[in-house]
Amino acid sequence: MTLAANRRLDPYSNGETVLAQKDSAEILEFIIALAKFGPSQTFDWNPINLLDEMGSSNNLLYCPSLFGYSNYSVEGFRDHLVEFGQIPSSGFGHVGAIIGGAGIGITKSCKNPEVAANVIEILGSPKIQRTLYQTLGGQPGHRGAWVDSEINIRTNNFFANTLENLDNGYLRPRFPGFIQIQTDCGDAMAEAVYGKTSVAKAVDAIDAIYRKKLKEWAQYL
Repeated sequence: MTLAANRRLDPYSNGETVLAQKDSAEILEFIIALAKFGPSQTFDWNPINLLDEMGSSNNLLYCPSLFGYSNYSVEGFRDHLVEFGQIPSSGFGHVGAIIGGAGIGITKSCKNPEVAANVIEILGSPKIQRTLYQTLGGQPGHRGAWVDSEINIRTNNFFANTLENLDNGYLRPRFPGFIQIQTDCGDAMAEAVYGKTSVAKAVDAIDAIYRKKLKEWAQYL
């Protein structure tokens, strides 16, 4: 998705194919070529595993794209500071970084919704976001924190250096069933990266998964 959005393409939008098959094939071939520059064990890592390795050894020096975690830019969090910056450009600028993160809400079963709402209001307040929320290990969502000079000093300019990624980022689809589609499509793509299937078959597989899951979740659309 990042590589598609980085090329100004819009994946998962037509209900039939993730992208035009030619575009999907080119992107998957690029991923396969890129994977050859890194150790094979990283195939089973998530961004945190990779950042732990970068922060504790000299074995890995660069990763072109991953979810950012400001903790790794804080002195003393790991042996080495990890410096974050703009996503690479494929000719259209620093665009297409997937905007991740988790939300916060109140469940229907909550016995004290007013208290919970007050806690959420405090957590999301500009002052807490740029102070306690970050110093206690959180990553703020409030823009005021991202441009705050003190929080950037504490994090080796993590927020200032990556803000453009968010401003020009790609918001992943939110239609019902998408998480399952993403997971299953990732498995199908991995088969091609591991050399267990061809690019063409992997592209056909992700398109088939997309169509199948849309039908399964159609009642929620």
